[in-house]
Amino acid sequence: MDDTLKLTDAKVLEQAHDNLRAHLPLTAEGSQCTTADLLNALLGMAVNRTTLEAICADLGLPEAEALRRYFNDQLRVKDLPKLERLLNAALRAEIPPRVWRQARDVAIDFHDRPYYGQQPQAEGLWVRGEAREGTPRAFIASPRPM
Repeated sequence: MDDTLKLTDAKVLEQAHDNLRAHLPLTAEGSQCTTADLLNALLGMAVNRTTLEAICADLGLPEAEALRRYFNDQLRVKDLPKLERLLNAALRAEIPPRVWRQARDVAIDFHDRPYYGQQPQAEGLWVRGEAREGTPRAFIASPRPM
């Protein structure tokens, strides 16, 4: 008898929804938009690397502007460190306990990206590097312990 679990798109989406709901303080209970719509939009944009407008059209979600209002009200720049911690906790929650039982080799591929923004960035987050795309500076996220 084959007792291997079958992984389906629907199961992966359901698990992602459950995990994000448990860790991300994002809700919508309006007539135009639901929490599921917000999560579908976030996951759709992440998976497809596309815009909110495109994913709303592709998935038949409410208008992008309606979802954007919910995102802007609940996901603020000043809360990014907290959101990062919450999302890291969500990722950790998906790691089975058996993985933590012994030491493992881990590799991280870190890509610095040039920063062209207008807002000042915190000290210690800039790195100097080889000039690429017209700038010798790159902005990197500060590594934080899990």
